Amino acid sequence: MKYAFIILIITLTGCASRKINDTHILTNDWTDAYKTHVFCGCITEGYSDTIIRQIRKKDPIVVYDELTPIVLDRAYLLGKKVVGDLPQVVLPFEDEDGKTNVKKKFILSACLKYYSSLELDSIANAEYKKFISLKE
Repeated sequence: MKYAFIILIITLTGCASRKINDTHILTNDWTDAYKTHVFCGCITEGYSDTIIRQIRKKDPIVVYDELTPIVLDRAYLLGKKVVGDLPQVVLPFEDEDGKTNVKKKFILSACLKYYSSLELDSIANAEYKKFISLKE
């Protein structure tokens, strides 16, 4: 009887911790998908949607399908805003076309930095909480 009780406690504890891990994994999947859509919006605004279409030919980018169309739109708009707010910088050296003093934006760098920023983590977590509250 004593051993049965110990086995029961271990089983219940294991299931409870598994539930927490599943929730954590689900949260990470959702927020990672959200952040990836923000990144794609940033790249699309900075370059063109042709780049994302080319990438999708070989890479599904995001296979997580829990994001609603409204959330996807907000994520893309947020990514587009990152590039829209970037100042142009005059390059003091020759670019790939041999021109000097050309104004350009550091698009890829800005998109990558924003993707890995604490600000975007916070926004993604807030969006996830909204998503969960609407789902309940």
